[in-house]
Amino acid sequence: MRIAPAAPPILRLPQELLDDTLSRIDLHADLISFALASKACSRLVIPRHSQYRVIRVRHIYPHLWEHLACRADLAMGVRAVHICLRKDYTAPDHCPSTLLKGCASRQKEPDWGTVARNFGAALMHMRELHTFTWAWDHSAAAWTVGDKLALEYWAFDALARLPSLKHLELCNFFILRLPSWVVEDRTYPLWNITNLTSLCLSGDTWTKPDHRPHLVSLLQKSPNLRHLDIPMEFQPLPSLHFPKLEELRLVLQSGSSYTIDESRARFIEQHPTITKLCWTPILCPPLSPNCLPNLRLLRSSDDDVIRTLNSGSCVRMLESLEVMVLTRELLDTMSKCFDRGSLKRIHIHNFDDLTTLRALAVTFPAITHLSVPPYFIPDIRRVVDLHLWMELLSLFTKLEVFRGLGIWQAADMNKARMHQAILNVVALCPHLRELDHYQFNTKRLNNNRIVVTREVTADGERIEYSIEKPNY
Repeated sequence: MRIAPAAPPILRLPQELLDDTLSRIDLHADLISFALASKACSRLVIPRHSQYRVIRVRHIYPHLWEHLACRADLAMGVRAVHICLRKDYTAPDHCPSTLLKGCASRQKEPDWGTVARNFGAALMHMRELHTFTWAWDHSAAAWTVGDKLALEYWAFDALARLPSLKHLELCNFFILRLPSWVVEDRTYPLWNITNLTSLCLSGDTWTKPDHRPHLVSLLQKSPNLRHLDIPMEFQPLPSLHFPKLEELRLVLQSGSSYTIDESRARFIEQHPTITKLCWTPILCPPLSPNCLPNLRLLRSSDDDVIRTLNSGSCVRMLESLEVMVLTRELLDTMSKCFDRGSLKRIHIHNFDDLTTLRALAVTFPAITHLSVPPYFIPDIRRVVDLHLWMELLSLFTKLEVFRGLGIWQAADMNKARMHQAILNVVALCPHLRELDHYQFNTKRLNNNRIVVTREVTADGERIEYSIEKPNY
């Protein structure tokens, strides 16, 4: 008689303890790893935990929020909620499915007031929720103003009661007004959220004068912010200080005059901890010498931001850079204020001559990711010859990823010529693993990828490539 092996000690624990232990595992990948250990582990994890870590939806599904409002034991495991625009396919949807079958409220015309209350109740159950992003899509349903007010109110009221919340991202238009049925004189719940480490706000809502004092209060309640994304028009910004700020994004939303640039520059100077900066000044003012000593990433629509960093003796260990027009003069400036061995990624929107790109390869030899347009100024109609692309890319000895359609344009979009060009460039760039395909993926808003695989065989290196969708 064959005796079944005893279960591992962990599986002998009471169900409540097992659920509590698994609920403390944050990452979906770790849960799946545990589930793959055995069938017993799989039954514990799937779907009870595996489908209740990240919620990513493009609609306000009434049945989903009813389900989570009624099942606090499942909702408590959710760590992140992303409500995206209907046409946003830049990341995969992730929504519980197995335990939702047969949910009662799948009618065509739901009561949106009830949906709003369920939405808030579900969020209240998510005691470990650390990330909430919401891109308000008003076209997604037949919302009345009252429905919108209720949905926003119940959501923000719940979020304000969750001390675990660290990342908040709100995009597009929000009304931010108390519903008429809230009789007590109270502060709008959004302004009561505290202790965030990341706050992203985009859209005209956040530039309205009526919201300024409340938004200042919200920011002051999160002094340990590390990531801030806020409209450049937000006037009180220079009066605030965040000693741990690492990532800053200032983008113009609705328009302003160049006079705001000076105060935004002073705000940037007062935060030497910034490592990632995305700034689109209208007219770039000078920055103080040696500011931003810890800068690692720079994105800007004005190359004068790079030029103004060339003051003082500070050499920044920049790793990623966006350039609108690369000229030899700008390249010389870059070589003075950025460490030559640190720059790994560069996105060039235009350039003045091929000799400048050749000089770039010599000046910054550690570049692994290169994005270059197929044409260059002053004559954007001039196509760079294929053999010149081969010569140019071979100079980037550590190149791994090449973005842009320059090779395709040089090959006249001919697949046979492009096939041979791919094999040639892969042979010239021994580390190259990915380059752009000419087809644009309209859902993921990027070009498809040509992915290179290399295999060492007894006969030498075997090179193959495949066409794949862009990664999320």
